[in-house]
Amino acid sequence: MVSPHLEEKFKQQFGIMLITLIVDHRFEEPGKGIIAEVDVFLSNGEYAVAVEAKSKPNMRDIRDHVERMKKLRAYADRRNDHRKYLGAIAGMVVPAQVKEYALKQSFPVLLPSGDSVALECPEGFKPKEW
Repeated sequence: MVSPHLEEKFKQQFGIMLITLIVDHRFEEPGKGIIAEVDVFLSNGEYAVAVEAKSKPNMRDIRDHVERMKKLRAYADRRNDHRKYLGAIAGMVVPAQVKEYALKQSFPVLLPSGDSVALECPEGFKPKEW
């Protein structure tokens, strides 16, 4: 549901050309196991985007994604990965208050739109860089 044309949406909205897309990506560390799991992970040499996808995301899902982004930033720092990490939320149905909360957390919201997705955020919106 989420991946079709997702790279194009980030280029159109934020001017970020993403070249790699991985679905169901696990971040693991020796001796610690899985640090985080990301539904869709996009990247290039400067940016990495972690998309959390739910059929109907709720406030807890947004809070969990904030914590996931913190873990991913720490994981990247331990590997001298200096890319800017961005987060996003995708959902089939996103209640208005959940969408508003996601945007306040600096996560653009991805919604179904025809055979692709629409990247929903106000004009001038800038996602947080982790």
